[in-house]
Amino acid sequence: MRLAKTGTLQGMVKAPKAPVGTNLLGVEVYVPGSPYLAKTDAAGAYFLPNMPEGTFDLVAAKSGLGNAQVEGAVVKADSRTSAPDLVLAVAEPTISALEPSNGASGSVITIRGKHFGFETQEIVKVTFSGAPAARVERPDAGTLVATVPAGAQSGNVAVDVAGIASNQVPFQVVQDFAIEPAAPELAVGKDRLLTVKARDTANRPVASPAVLWSLLSGTNLSVTPGGLVTGKGTGVSKVACRIGAIERQVDVTVFRISAVATSPAQLSLFIPPASGAAGINFPASGTLKATVTASDRADRGVTWTSDDETIKVDQAGVVTLLSGAKPGTASISAASADDPAVTARAIVAVGSAKPLHLPAIRSKTTFASEIGFYGGAGTGVAVDAAGNLYVAHNVGSGSPFHDKPQGAKVSKITPGGQRSDFVPIGTLVGATDVAVDAAGNLFVAEGIGYLAPYWGNPQGNRVLKVTPSGQISTFITKVDNPTGLTFDRAGNLYVASWNDNAIYKYSPSGEPLGKFAGGFDAQPYDIATDANDNIYVAAAMGYTNDKLYSGKKIYKVTPAGASSVFYEAPGGEPVGLAFDAEGHLWATYYNAQKLARIAPDGSAVTFPIEAD
Repeated sequence: MRLAKTGTLQGMVKAPKAPVGTNLLGVEVYVPGSPYLAKTDAAGAYFLPNMPEGTFDLVAAKSGLGNAQVEGAVVKADSRTSAPDLVLAVAEPTISALEPSNGASGSVITIRGKHFGFETQEIVKVTFSGAPAARVERPDAGTLVATVPAGAQSGNVAVDVAGIASNQVPFQVVQDFAIEPAAPELAVGKDRLLTVKARDTANRPVASPAVLWSLLSGTNLSVTPGGLVTGKGTGVSKVACRIGAIERQVDVTVFRISAVATSPAQLSLFIPPASGAAGINFPASGTLKATVTASDRADRGVTWTSDDETIKVDQAGVVTLLSGAKPGTASISAASADDPAVTARAIVAVGSAKPLHLPAIRSKTTFASEIGFYGGAGTGVAVDAAGNLYVAHNVGSGSPFHDKPQGAKVSKITPGGQRSDFVPIGTLVGATDVAVDAAGNLFVAEGIGYLAPYWGNPQGNRVLKVTPSGQISTFITKVDNPTGLTFDRAGNLYVASWNDNAIYKYSPSGEPLGKFAGGFDAQPYDIATDANDNIYVAAAMGYTNDKLYSGKKIYKVTPAGASSVFYEAPGGEPVGLAFDAEGHLWATYYNAQKLARIAPDGSAVTFPIEAD
């Protein structure tokens, strides 16, 4: 029997991509399909003894370090020959994605990639800027699940498999965050997305922070994990937002919109006349206000729209006529910003402006030239919701120095110009002012005004109530010479008493609520109320030592009763007051052909009134 000649094959296994100092002990080197197998020492050297002469292919492999192959390794009989180096193709772990790319201590991060040592169960580590993850799981070959450790800093995430490091991927560690808005509100049936503003450990903003929302308490809303809340009923619920171990909470209010109301219900604007026209050019713009009634409060916003492109309305409610506007009407809508299905409408009546023109008064009695009254004097006006004008006529013909006053009445003038005696002559001793309440009832101040020093106190001295159908009743008795009437938003009636130099307040049912203000430097004549329930008093004329004297001040009295001088008229006695839709106070002057438009800050512009 003849034995085959054999030799020894030797060589080196190398891993240049492995970390410096990697232990190469135990790399298997073998000839595929044969029993020839050797393992390397720590330096990577191997020996395959007793191999037959010939040429062989060699393979080297070790978990975590990869494998290598060479061809044509020659074995010579009775010799030790060297094979080419086997260079291991180290399988470096690779991170392809982080989900999410930010989080706080305690956040769970999913790492996608390859070569994470799943098949060989190599030791795997995950670090956050060098800090080891609090927990690492390896559910499959391409996935790692790691928990952000306490004290982690923004920087990079890296994976280490059996000492081989991966690429590094940026990761922001959230330091703190706040919920926005801080006090969220929404209407029943509506949605609102809650968001957060976060900063990382380097005090940099975090874009799209990874958060988890939940409902802590309450049953009047629902919330998705993404922060979308939906109102289901009125009330307050507590919602929580969490990033890792950091939690913030917010109270969410759900309300119900029940109504929207506009004020005024009708706004009158005028197309400007041709340039150079004398007199007063009536306004081409005005302001509407809207009140939203909700289950929690009534100060919510609205969205304004106009159905006429030549009539503009901005989101502050300012209505302006544009070029091309024509006489007629348009509709302005106010929709709740929280629930656009709830709306209200105001009408804009557009007319063509004409200069205000008063015919000259050419004949007066001696008494009229002294104190300004003449036959058929109109002393107060009011307009109801239908546009009817009511005019108080205080005296008729006759001298105040004999007989009693005569001719007092209230006229009604329809929008079409038809005139009638709404409260006829013979019913009233005097009629110094009129006012209309929210229900359309007319109130008449049965005073005699400036004539009190001459007539004394005849019967009257009361306030009458006249229903829209013309039924007359006494609403207030024992008012010493009432000269002015006005209502506040609650329906309380304020009455100016010329003789008492005071303003009295009465409930909507006529119950006396006491003296509201007084002690002006001249007797009060007309009074008016602004949108905030402040009362304005025209102190037009005083009477002392059997003599009349002029008053020039307009007082402002707050709802609490505190009075102050609002405006002092230069060279005139203000006797008539009214507010426009923009909050300007208009004042007429006794024995002066002018009007004053007074802004809320007390500044004024005076307009001349054209006369023949």
